[in-house]
Amino acid sequence: MKKIVFIFLFIVAGSVAFSQTQSLPKMKFTSLLMNPPVKIANPPLDSVSYQTIDSTLTTITFTVNYSDGAMEEIWNSGAQAAGDVNFLNGKFSYNIGPVHGDISRPMKIVVDADGYIFERAWHSPASNDFRVPLGTVQAYMGAGSYLTYLEKSGWYLCDGRAIASLDSLTASEKNALAALLASGGNPDNTSLPDMRGYFLRGADNSSGNDPDEGSRSGTGAKLGSVQGDRLQSHSHTINADAAAGAGTSVATSAATTTTVTTNATGGNETRPKNIYVNWIIKAK
Repeated sequence: MKKIVFIFLFIVAGSVAFSQTQSLPKMKFTSLLMNPPVKIANPPLDSVSYQTIDSTLTTITFTVNYSDGAMEEIWNSGAQAAGDVNFLNGKFSYNIGPVHGDISRPMKIVVDADGYIFERAWHSPASNDFRVPLGTVQAYMGAGSYLTYLEKSGWYLCDGRAIASLDSLTASEKNALAALLASGGNPDNTSLPDMRGYFLRGADNSSGNDPDEGSRSGTGAKLGSVQGDRLQSHSHTINADAAAGAGTSVATSAATTTTVTTNATGGNETRPKNIYVNWIIKAK
């Protein structure tokens, strides 16, 4: 029997109710080489699992299957050699996923190490409440290559790009994102929201806190709709000098009104103190 001990770390994953089709993030399995071989009976289900093989490993394949019903396969690493799975200083690691599937169903990982097959619980629907949901928007302080790297894990800059152009998403992932945007009444569910230069505002949702909610485009909650800048209606008191030509005169006679224009003041927009961030959205 070939001898290496795999210590599998279980990472909780989850989702939201809007779309059960989600991507479980990439998760790392790690192991420790041990000699003599060790096998621990009944390890904790949420922490570690052990199986012994040795360093003459020829091929190892990781697959993720649904663990109910027909148990169909939804992710496969392909056959990996020992050199493909990152052995370093007596330790082993391999990244699984991201796995795209129906997170309302339980999943398991199946490991085939030179013909020795064993299984491991991978995802439970009970864990869905703890995962960053599809469509989450966060402030991010990175730019350039940092943003490009995030796209591999499903985070995109909110820059208005067409969803169809997002190369790191599969067709089903693109459909899931478009469906989520449509569910919130977004006026354009074919593109990422363009949040460059914008503050974010909580949707009114019949609270009356946005008096101009009715002018917004979109339907339902109208999430993703844009509202232009505006000053609230108000008035100013102007003091007029009674001496002709000495100040601002308002009325010249009972039938005549003079328009008064004050000197311009201020800048290019009305704004509070603010700090720049990049808004990014969870797209898978």
